[in-house]
Parts: sequence; C-alpha cells; structure tokens
Amino acid sequence: MSKKIKNLELILNMLFAVLAITGVLIFFAIQFKINSPSSAINSKDLHKQMAQGSDQEFIEQMIPHHQEAIDTSKIIINRSENTELKAFANNIIKVQTAEIEMMDLWSNEWFGQSTKKVPYQAMMSDLLSLEGENLDNTYIEGMIKHHQGAIQMAEKIQTSTTRLELKNLAKEIVKTQSEEIQLLQNWLNRN
Repeated sequence: MSKKIKNLELILNMLFAVLAITGVLIFFAIQFKINSPSSAINSKDLHKQMAQGSDQEFIEQMIPHHQEAIDTSKIIINRSENTELKAFANNIIKVQTAEIEMMDLWSNEWFGQSTKKVPYQAMMSDLLSLEGENLDNTYIEGMIKHHQGAIQMAEKIQTSTTRLELKNLAKEIVKTQSEEIQLLQNWLNRN
C-alpha cells in the first residue's frame, strides 16, 4: 500500500474518531435539550435508481453523491447566517472530501483507474435563489433525504463487499449520517 494511501487512511480514521465523539455529543444534546421525539425515518424507497451491485459501482456512484453534498454545503457557508448550520456544512465538506479522495485512491488501486464519471441525478434543490430561513430549511430538508440515500447505498454495499476498507467506510457513513439526520430533524423542529 502506498504511503499516500496510508496517510489518507490515517486522516480518515482520525476524522471518523472526531465524528464518533461529535455523534455522542449530539446524542446527549438531543436527549437533554430536545423535549419532543423526532419522527421515524423511512428511506426505503430512496436511491433505487442508484442501486449498485459492485464495489466499483458503489465508488462511482458515491463520489458524485458526496460531491453534491459538498457543493450545496459551500453555498450554505457562503450565504447562510446560521452559524450552527455553517459549522455543520463545513464538517460535511471536510469529511466527504476526505472520503472522495480515499475512494478515488481505492479505485486506482483496486480497478487500475481513477473513478470514471457516471450519470448522476441531483437530489438537492437549487439553493442559489434562496435566502435566509428558506435557504437554511431547504438545505436541511434536502440533506436529510440526501443522507437517507447515502445510508441506503452504504447498507447495500456492506452486505455485498468483501473489502474490509469499504465495509468500514459504509459502516461509518451509516452511523455518522444517521446521527446527522437526527440533528437536522431537530433543527427543523425548532423552526
């Protein structure tokens, strides 16, 4: 394994540790600060059009999926006035950029090529014409659905891959994005 891959894996593992700690803090914040229980999440029907069957297909589909989350999060950082949401968006950018870099390296190592571009249908609404609370809420609602789609994809690859690296990434996506969905739903409930 090349030094660059080992360094990226170390960085990704450190990010996962930070996310795990953040998840625990979010859990306790939700338990002790929010009085109303959030509604159940039903993501069964999301992303059927992205049903991948192989490790390569998962990577080819998850990279543009992550890129969409990064692109919309950049809009929030530049245009939102909500400091909590901007911090959340900044975290999305950091984590998912690192995951894209890792998946692209895996693609090179495992399949002998950089990730090829595949058709991707955007899930998030166009945020450029929105402002204020409308911008924030549209992003939050879109990110909930977007995360539900990523979770569905990750759960599927966990059952089909034999690669431990991919299983671990998928497990972390499910864990982290499930926690983030709870946080986002609580923000919506506050408004």
